[in-house]
Amino acid sequence: MGTDLKSGSLSFIPADLDDLMLIQGCLKNDRKAQFQLYKNYFAFVSGICLRYLRVEQEARESTNDIFLKVFTRISQFNPSKGSFSTWLRTIAVRTCLDKMKLNSFSHFYASLDEETDLFSIPSVEYIELRDMLNLLNDLPPRQLAIFNMFVVEGYSHEEIGDILNISSGNSRWYLNDAKQKLKKIFIQNGHAIK
Repeated sequence: MGTDLKSGSLSFIPADLDDLMLIQGCLKNDRKAQFQLYKNYFAFVSGICLRYLRVEQEARESTNDIFLKVFTRISQFNPSKGSFSTWLRTIAVRTCLDKMKLNSFSHFYASLDEETDLFSIPSVEYIELRDMLNLLNDLPPRQLAIFNMFVVEGYSHEEIGDILNISSGNSRWYLNDAKQKLKKIFIQNGHAIK
């Protein structure tokens, strides 16, 4: 059971009651509610930023930009359309993509058949998260973004294509290219691929 944010009435909306209470406080510009929401989701948002932007300073700046957007647009959140974390993730990913200025790479356009066969992500020996992030940093920006969007965030190739203004076939191609480059990077860094 959740709360309709505009009317304050109870309705059958699957949402976390604590988040909804904090969101209601944020709608009233309650600084304590804003701080608690920031504290609750800081690691989530900064993790997204680090995956996309690679540079800690840029990730930190973007994390703050994202929370500013969230607090100024909190009235646009509609719990009947999804969870707060999904809404927040969408803002975070799009802010990071804007920061990367991926649209300037639109001339790197490859024409591919929609049925392109993709290699599976290699199975690798246990690797520390920080080491994995460092290895991902060796990917070119476009491949990194698409890898993150597809593998980590769970976007479909059609959604990625819409967001980046490329075809879903191109999204598949970039993902395949990222996987091939990751295989080489893993091998070059002495990690076993099974």
